[in-house]
Amino acid sequence: MKTATVVVKTDPQVKRRVQELAAAAGLTLSDLVNVRLREYAEADSVSVSVVPRISKKLERTIAKAERELAQGKIRVAHSVKEFIQELNA
Repeated sequence: MKTATVVVKTDPQVKRRVQELAAAAGLTLSDLVNVRLREYAEADSVSVSVVPRISKKLERTIAKAERELAQGKIRVAHSVKEFIQELNA
């Protein structure tokens, strides 16, 4: 099979991380790029989806709030009127 060389500039940390992921799957970074390029060519279109992720700090904050809510340390307003009453208390 003939090959062409593609030069891509990317963040070194991103490259290392993707190489690690590829290696864990028994692939190279080149293999991953080729798979994606073939998918684009076969679909005759390009689509990208980014799954938003929250930070570890936010995950910990949410977990703490959920624990406090379960322990009754956080009051919950069930209406706007209740909320305003809580604010004014």
